[in-house]
Amino acid sequence: MLIRPVQYRDLDSVRKLYDETAECLSFVDQGMLQPLRGIHRLYGPVKLLGLFHNPMQHVFCLHVAQLDGQVVGLVQVRPRNAERTAWQVEHIAVVGEMRGQGVGTQLLSHIFEYYRREARNWMVEVNIHNRSALALYRQNGFQSLAQLCYWQLSPAILAELAGCEKPPLNFFKPVSNADAALMCQLESATMPPIVRHLYDRHPSDFHRSLVTRSFEAVVGSFTQTARVAQFVFESQRKAAIGSFELTLSTTGLQPHRANLLVHPAYTWLYPQLAIQIATIAQHYPAQALHVVSTDYQPEREEFLRSIGAEEVERKLLMSRSMWRKQRESRNLLEGLQLSEMLPGFSLGKPMPEPFRRSESNREQEPPANTGWQ
Repeated sequence: MLIRPVQYRDLDSVRKLYDETAECLSFVDQGMLQPLRGIHRLYGPVKLLGLFHNPMQHVFCLHVAQLDGQVVGLVQVRPRNAERTAWQVEHIAVVGEMRGQGVGTQLLSHIFEYYRREARNWMVEVNIHNRSALALYRQNGFQSLAQLCYWQLSPAILAELAGCEKPPLNFFKPVSNADAALMCQLESATMPPIVRHLYDRHPSDFHRSLVTRSFEAVVGSFTQTARVAQFVFESQRKAAIGSFELTLSTTGLQPHRANLLVHPAYTWLYPQLAIQIATIAQHYPAQALHVVSTDYQPEREEFLRSIGAEEVERKLLMSRSMWRKQRESRNLLEGLQLSEMLPGFSLGKPMPEPFRRSESNREQEPPANTGWQ
């Protein structure tokens, strides 16, 4: 079996395999370019972007497994930070007759080796009821890190929220590149240390370059979506305390998506954010809104339940991180009783300089810490 990066001649087979496994992609990240309609026209620009260093260089990292000239499996990954130390397995699929024969494990092993020089941490989201996928990732070193819950707000709920009393006009500010450090600080405050270490994000991850904006505009014309990002600034703390990034369907053929960030000390912002999002959504065709919550943000889940949001899917965030292995190795070394195994062996202070007699110190007694008698 040959596993290699995707080529133009593979796109028809890849798209067919994606269509067959579409039920596994109920909530697709808008930052991932899927091999769906229009991919043939985007393939050239995408490959061109992959030839030089830029923020969109890895927007379409897809590898295929080929057997007897036929595509029998695929895996799509993408970096989750600008330094490309954290990567996510976005989708893995195998044709029906080849399932259970180790193709998934071979695909994962291939990408781990292919991106070995860059990727230190790997992550994946898996439906909690997908036992075969959970077993696959656990067999390949992934461990559960957090639980994600995906919610859907109906158009009726959005219309009701839009009719509520709105915050002051200057309450929300548009997000720009000048606010990258504020957005980074806000995201860090919303994550527990172990998750923050996994994503390893910095202000550069929140800076949208000209290349990024241009490519997003091209992709937006194909996917027929628009983007709105706003945040709330606390002047006394000089910090961002809440924000949202909204991806809106301009045709009403797909749901809207919202990514929320709320500082743990300002959870009262959830109603204000929901009202602002609903108000903006009223200017676009009526569609449901998809939102995600995590088990380390219980206030968000409680708020979504209170407004009648429908729970659609629960996933496990799983990680395969090199720092875990380093920590385990360090703990193992610390557990060895070296003093008992090697009597006299010590990693303490270095040995002192030996005392040497000369004409100038002939009558002087040697220092006590030299070991000389």
